[in-house]
Amino acid sequence: MPNLALHISSDPMAINHPFRYAFYSLLILPLFLTLYTVWPAKPDVVNKVLSPPQCTGILGANVLPQGDFGAGSDSILQVDPGYSPTYGYSLFGPPDLGNYTITNNTAGWTGSADVWLDIGDNSDDPEGYMMVIDADLNPGIFFEQVIDVCPNTTYDFSADIINLIEPAAAPLLEPNVDFLVDGGNELSTGDIAQNGTWNNYGFTFTTGPNQTSITIALRNNASGDAGNDLAIDNITIRPCVSAISLAEINPADHCPGDTVTLSVSLDPGLGNEFFQWQVSTDGGQSWVNFQAPTSDTFLIAENIPNNAQFQVAVASSMDNLQNLVCIVTGGSLVLNYNTPENCLASISTFGDLCTGSLGQNVFPNGDFGSGPENILPNDPGYAPGYMYVLTPPPDD
Repeated sequence: MPNLALHISSDPMAINHPFRYAFYSLLILPLFLTLYTVWPAKPDVVNKVLSPPQCTGILGANVLPQGDFGAGSDSILQVDPGYSPTYGYSLFGPPDLGNYTITNNTAGWTGSADVWLDIGDNSDDPEGYMMVIDADLNPGIFFEQVIDVCPNTTYDFSADIINLIEPAAAPLLEPNVDFLVDGGNELSTGDIAQNGTWNNYGFTFTTGPNQTSITIALRNNASGDAGNDLAIDNITIRPCVSAISLAEINPADHCPGDTVTLSVSLDPGLGNEFFQWQVSTDGGQSWVNFQAPTSDTFLIAENIPNNAQFQVAVASSMDNLQNLVCIVTGGSLVLNYNTPENCLASISTFGDLCTGSLGQNVFPNGDFGSGPENILPNDPGYAPGYMYVLTPPPDD
């Protein structure tokens, strides 16, 4: 076993001298703590990034229609839209520190905007507006709105954001934005890179059982003014449901007037789902409600029209089905049809006249149409072996 010994040097500054520890504890450490306290700190930027899932199903209409900020021929909107409770509105560009403006282009701005990107909004509209913010020195809300929502409904909250500093400029303070719902921080973007690119950020949330309105807000989460310049566009609050699937039970080739059975499913479901079936006969250009709203996942559709396709509007309650801010529509199903010849061949030429309900006429040319000419100028081909005459018979 080796001999162990405690060695004490006569040099008070030797690394293992007991007075050295006292020297550091009594003199050096307090001096370091003092300097750490008074030395200017790097701006406090919260870098956490919360990542709730965005909607992976089907989205409804945006219930914040002004979220794209509209469009106009004026470079800067000349009326304060009142989007912020704390930031001022600027009628010129670039806005001052702690101010914002609504503009369709940052080109030509000077001063603090010398190192900004020259861009329009994030759309194909050359007159489309966006919100441009010169964020304040301290964190604070620069956008806030109260909007109507529906109870027990999942919504997707998202926005497009860009760091306005040119990528080639010296690195400056990067914007960092919080998304708030009713005062709660639901998402933080983290530092938004100085890369000249629009980024989409978003998440989903679900309203309470009796909730009919919410307050949404966007908050500057970075401290400092050397940079921290950003633009926002396309703020959306859209109802979200999972994938909607429609299916035909016992698929077949149909004729107008047939009866079909359809089913709808959600994956995953809402727990309580209510449906409004809709039908289109013009390839989905327009839709009309088909039968009454229901909670049944099956539809027995009688007397189907020609060229029918179906979709379904979904909501979490029967009342919500009547409100556009609550519903999501999707799951289009196109039925297969027989040829008119096959449908005509299936009609019996014998028997009494129908005493019940009649379906749609499967011979649409049976009324011969209409037109301004006294005689149809083109032979319709109705009578093989007969000559088509373009002049009326002479008077007797």
